[in-house]
Amino acid sequence: MKATILSFILVVGFAMGHSVAWATSDNAVPYDTDKLQTMQSWTAENHVEKVRAAKETFENLEAKIDEIQTKIDKFSQKPYLDTKGFKRQGLRLWKGNLINELRQTADKVVWHENQAHEMLASQDNHQQDS
Repeated sequence: MKATILSFILVVGFAMGHSVAWATSDNAVPYDTDKLQTMQSWTAENHVEKVRAAKETFENLEAKIDEIQTKIDKFSQKPYLDTKGFKRQGLRLWKGNLINELRQTADKVVWHENQAHEMLASQDNHQQDS
């Protein structure tokens, strides 16, 4: 299940980052302008570190979503534990929030990877020109 969610989010992340339907520009930015200003001085290594941290967050969110889905399945298999469905509904809402956070994290991973690649390509071009 984890591999399926990971593949889906990464594919959706890449698609959303490069799709005209999902992005307002080619470089859709998952951050506000204040955060972008502080990131202007970052190096490619800083972006790579941020990718690693975001991937770790992604994996933690994925594990939490799996736990919640297990609980939802338990209540679905034993409806007498949640006769009115309040627990299931609450868990579904929580899972939805975590999935949104997972998508945002995937967008950040893609964005930081793109920034690091662009910086490294720019450095290579400058070295070749010298």
